[in-house]
Amino acid sequence: MGMFRKDARGSATIEMAVLMPMIAVLMILLIYLALYLYDRTVLYGDAYLAALRASELSEERSEEVYAKADAWFSSLKEGQLIALSEMSRELTVDAKGVRILYNGEVVVPIMTGNMIFDQWESFCFSGDAYAARHRPVTFIRRCRVLEELLGQEEEAENSGETEPEVGQIQ
Repeated sequence: MGMFRKDARGSATIEMAVLMPMIAVLMILLIYLALYLYDRTVLYGDAYLAALRASELSEERSEEVYAKADAWFSSLKEGQLIALSEMSRELTVDAKGVRILYNGEVVVPIMTGNMIFDQWESFCFSGDAYAARHRPVTFIRRCRVLEELLGQEEEAENSGETEPEVGQIQ
């Protein structure tokens, strides 16, 4: 019989019958955890990209920017998400920027309806992507004003005119 005693022959089979379901559930949870992380990352990237694209539309009205941001976000995530079962989003567009708030849920099928794993039935997440709206014309004008001020300061330094320090008598 080798190394097994007569009374311990079936113990390995019983141990495996107990351990294999636990190992299978653990593996499935790890797979769904990886899918959850993937979907969460893809959604954040798509939301930020949609907000960034919409923030570049500085000359358009907020309603048009809202519609385009919503369309971009919907088209970007199309076909990329693997396990996401439910998702909601909220877009906010104002003069300062574009914000996309989203919530998602990845449901683990083997955990639904199970009293033991009720708290792990799904992985929920939420995110926020924001991009400031810039007006290129205003930015260029401000850069020119700043460049002009720096040029005046440089001329004053080169000509020897320096402003007196605080507390110095002229």
